[in-house]
Amino acid sequence: MTVPTFGMTVQRRGWTPRSEHFYNRLLVGLEEELLRQGHAMIVKLVADRDEERATFVRWAETGPVDAVVCKDITLDEGIEDELHRLGLRYAVLGDSHQPIAANAVLVDNAGALRAVLDHLRAAGHRRIDWLTGPPSQWQTHSRQLAFAEYVEAGLIDGVMSPAEYDEDRCRDLVRAAMKRERPPTAFVLDGGHLATVSLEVLRRLGHSVPGDVSLVSWDDSLACLRADPPVSALDHHVEDLGRGLARCLVDALAGRERREVGPTPNLVLRSST
Repeated sequence: MTVPTFGMTVQRRGWTPRSEHFYNRLLVGLEEELLRQGHAMIVKLVADRDEERATFVRWAETGPVDAVVCKDITLDEGIEDELHRLGLRYAVLGDSHQPIAANAVLVDNAGALRAVLDHLRAAGHRRIDWLTGPPSQWQTHSRQLAFAEYVEAGLIDGVMSPAEYDEDRCRDLVRAAMKRERPPTAFVLDGGHLATVSLEVLRRLGHSVPGDVSLVSWDDSLACLRADPPVSALDHHVEDLGRGLARCLVDALAGRERREVGPTPNLVLRSST
């Protein structure tokens, strides 16, 4: 009997300490659920989106996988249409605000950002900078809209800057922010790696964390836990996301519709706030 096999690509160009931790946890959940149901998983590193598309074409033509994971969808791309044309079944890990035609696990990224901002506001912060990931991705776009709502409502004096998960850009943005006449008293960083880089920059500039500036990471990681001081972070329950995604893949292969709401991230409070 042929074992149903599912495929996922990971872009090497976007491979960072943040993404490595996320994908490792996602795969734990995916493989745990798929293996429990007697299925198999293939993961392929690709250079970029073009190679990812080429891999989907090859998989559709040669048949080593029965369905694929689709993720990190940007605002203006038609990856779902391409998968339909190829005849590949798939499931999406996406944002609760993006249009999706297929089985999916949907995460309320905007709601999670509001929870972080509300916590910082309750602690007395109004000047909050957010160093974002790629603005073209739906998960970042949804949070940008929520952040802008807080600024427009006068709830925070906030600045968004795309750091793109790049540590050198992150350093430059933190230095520039702290030179402003009214510098931020808190930073939200898209990932534990950016948080530890920001902590290093602030220390070299002579600022105390959390005495002068508080830090919150969008993703939790060992880097956040082992930092000095340890960094407060959102736990997205990534293994649970993987398990839900596996269930969506299995149902997609069987022709059944399935939508799951991703677990609500919770803020793990540590000494950086």
